[in-house]
Amino acid sequence: MKNIFKYISLLTISLVLFQSCEESDLVIDEVLDTTTRGATLRTMNLINGTVNVFDIPNSVFEVELEYRDNEGGELFESYDVYAAFTDNTDDGVDNSKPEVFLKNVPRSELPTNPEYGFPRGVLQLPATETLAALGLSEDQLNGGDVVNYRLVLKLIDGREFTNRASGTVTGGSFFSSPFAYNASVVCLFDEPDFFSGTYLIEQLNGTDPFYGE
Repeated sequence: MKNIFKYISLLTISLVLFQSCEESDLVIDEVLDTTTRGATLRTMNLINGTVNVFDIPNSVFEVELEYRDNEGGELFESYDVYAAFTDNTDDGVDNSKPEVFLKNVPRSELPTNPEYGFPRGVLQLPATETLAALGLSEDQLNGGDVVNYRLVLKLIDGREFTNRASGTVTGGSFFSSPFAYNASVVCLFDEPDFFSGTYLIEQLNGTDPFYGE
């Protein structure tokens, strides 16, 4: 009699374990069936992330990007570049500009890197072209302003990725792939003539000016 109860107990436990494993597998299958892999534009090197207000013609935003997906780069079609302008100058006039389309960068401009096997290339955005697209003149820029660049990655299956994705990347932006960059407007004096001769420095708070040679 004891043996009968023993066998019945073992059979019951086996059925419960089998049912639990079966249910677990079904949950896993559902997760796998509804999960898709994304893609990134990895920041390899920010070559120049500023705009020199004293040398606009030669100011170029430059960043080296590497495309990655789980298909060895085969899903890459192109990416779009957008720009906006944030006026941080407290002069009573707001020259901020909403986002505009700048250009499309095709897959052909990111040749496959022979060492790593993924498409890699340098994005170059001349300040003159950005200002023209935004409808800004050079005299509307001041130190502390920001040019905002945003990238929209496009895949051959129609999917798009940018920094406005509705999902959340656990642990932060994977592979340093922000899809957005802020280029600060700076005032860099490259010519020695700027520092020679007599000059006047006047503080903004109304205190006495300082003279120097």
